[in-house]
Amino acid sequence: MTTVASKVLDTELAVFARNHARHLEEAAAASARDAESLRTFRSHRRWVTPARVVPLHGSVPIYFAVVDGGPIVEYQGELVEVHVDPSVNDSKTQGLLRYCGETTRSEGLWNDDVGTLYLVRGCRKIRNPFPQSELIKFDGGAPLDAGYTRAYACVRRRRRRIAELGLRTNAESH
Repeated sequence: MTTVASKVLDTELAVFARNHARHLEEAAAASARDAESLRTFRSHRRWVTPARVVPLHGSVPIYFAVVDGGPIVEYQGELVEVHVDPSVNDSKTQGLLRYCGETTRSEGLWNDDVGTLYLVRGCRKIRNPFPQSELIKFDGGAPLDAGYTRAYACVRRRRRRIAELGLRTNAESH
């Protein structure tokens, strides 16, 4: 088993990314109509680790902060496919571009400046947005800095807190 694969099994990889509000809103609206709705997004950066992990272990959570919206995670979905170094002549690229939403359909490959195409299922606005600093970096275990503004980061899958679920702990119930 590769180092990446063994780390995934131990820490449960997720991805943090930023995208524009209009693209996330469109994807969330499509998912509200159909929970299995797929949307392709683009990144200038090459998402090497997610591109290795998703084919081996299946989909992983993806958390989104809005570009120019501050360090708050407002959307999440399921990252189901990652394609690094897309090419206009590649059938995989063409297949992924079929899932572009109305707000991104005409963007193509940004004059060959796209490093990654990534496919998300079930994008939705989360009920309780949270600071991106609550996400823990995949490597190193430190919180994701509130000032982090890069294209993406590998983080650990977020565990829902008991308070968010509306449950009481044993100490609170006595």
